[in-house]
Amino acid sequence: LPVGGIKEKVLAAARAGVATVTADGLREDPARAATLDFLDAAGVARSDIVSITVTATTVTVVLTARRDAVFGQLIGNDSIVVRGSGEATATFGNSP
Repeated sequence: LPVGGIKEKVLAAARAGVATVTADGLREDPARAATLDFLDAAGVARSDIVSITVTATTVTVVLTARRDAVFGQLIGNDSIVVRGSGEATATFGNSP
């Protein structure tokens, strides 16, 4: 996972999970599978996935990317850690 764009990826992944909503709400297995499918297609390593949480109305995705810091090594920082989280909520009818 490139360090840049992590916020966009977690939001899009959460939206992919929410897109599986039915009249009965979100079901964990289909929502999790759709979220993982999106992350796989986006090139996100499974080791960068911290969590995928599915409730009856939301999907929350947390990713952490650790990468070598080429120029950071000059000041004693040999890696960069970026954490991003995103949540999407399913709405029904006229719900906000």
